[in-house]
Amino acid sequence: MFYDKFHLTQAVLDGRKTMVRFVVPQRYVEKAKAYQQEYYEGALERISIEDALLNMAGAEKMISSPYKVGEVVAVAQAYVDVIPIGEPCVINGEYMPGKPAWTNKACVKAEYMPHHVRITSMKVERLQKISEKDAMREGVIRVNETSRVLGCKPYYTFKGSKAHSVSAKVAFIGLMYRHEKREKQPYPREVPAVAYNPYLWAYEIELVD
Repeated sequence: MFYDKFHLTQAVLDGRKTMVRFVVPQRYVEKAKAYQQEYYEGALERISIEDALLNMAGAEKMISSPYKVGEVVAVAQAYVDVIPIGEPCVINGEYMPGKPAWTNKACVKAEYMPHHVRITSMKVERLQKISEKDAMREGVIRVNETSRVLGCKPYYTFKGSKAHSVSAKVAFIGLMYRHEKREKQPYPREVPAVAYNPYLWAYEIELVD
């Protein structure tokens, strides 16, 4: 759920990251366009793609969003980060060091995670429309120093990142662009970050424990 290369799981635990976003699959966007037309024909009112996606996700059988409002989700962490120093490195009777889940949070089981977040609200928006405030809630850090790269003060970045940006919004768009381009490649590689503008599921989250 959280990108650890830039310490975003820790940002959640520290209370700095209170929103999370996921790219809406293009096939859902195409369904939303059809729904948009059907809605107009039935109600004689225009509906945005964003509202169409929310309506369809609410119907559940039409499309599914990653999470629902009110859902409590485990914060995945590698077992090496969960088991306190000095305690037995055992989960469910199995010695963990050397196992994939010891250092890879993708392999852990939710029932053994000590921290959880609750989904408190949900919306759909285009990436390029994210506000500066919401970008900061994604775990962006404001550095009150002069950037050696940009020559401006302050600059914005993520913990562990070498990228410097003029705003939190630019920093977050750059992160999403690089991550999605590498992992899923929803757009051709030639598309620059300034043109990358997918629809996103956007969730507000609160740390439960």
